[in-house]
Amino acid sequence: MQCALTGVTAAQYGQIANANGLFDYNAIIGGNEDLQPETATTNTIGLVLQPRILPDFNATIDWWDIKLTSAISNIGAQSILDSCIASGSPIFCSRIHRDPNGSLWLGGGYVDNRLANLGSLKVRGIDGSADYFLPLGRLGSANVEFRGGYVLRWIVDNGGLSEPYDCAGLFGAPCVMQPRWKHTARATWNAPYGITVSLKWRHVGA
Repeated sequence: MQCALTGVTAAQYGQIANANGLFDYNAIIGGNEDLQPETATTNTIGLVLQPRILPDFNATIDWWDIKLTSAISNIGAQSILDSCIASGSPIFCSRIHRDPNGSLWLGGGYVDNRLANLGSLKVRGIDGSADYFLPLGRLGSANVEFRGGYVLRWIVDNGGLSEPYDCAGLFGAPCVMQPRWKHTARATWNAPYGITVSLKWRHVGA
């Protein structure tokens, strides 16, 4: 798909060439048949607790570490132009296609902003859970459940467009929303005669 972007400046390595005051370059966005699969290495260590003194209680805790390479992402047309000017790297400059007159706006010139295998993602965290079933005799039974997770790191490396940055605990571009802590907890009373009352608490950290 080809679209016109506004409010930006077309870049030619070593100089700025403003082809039009309103529409300065075309950009092609969308899929890319040259994409390669993302690859990841995942390590986990887990512990399960089922104490004998509480036969209806169990808890788990898991440490996990994921390293994703060849991450599929959108570079951004303006980032391609800026990075080409700053570094002259063929990774970015090869995505700038000018027409015979040097234009990126008139005559079919464009910036190739299709998806690319770029950068890596390194995430690490701890997940925990617990649940307990309690018989209440004539009053039925009760069940308590808890699920929570804490993010230790969420490091994004966008392949040289900027220094790697840690999104853990941050909200907003370019990190979207990556709270360090979030959990859900539920308490349920299973009353006689098929009546069930449940209360759920969902929390997302700052």
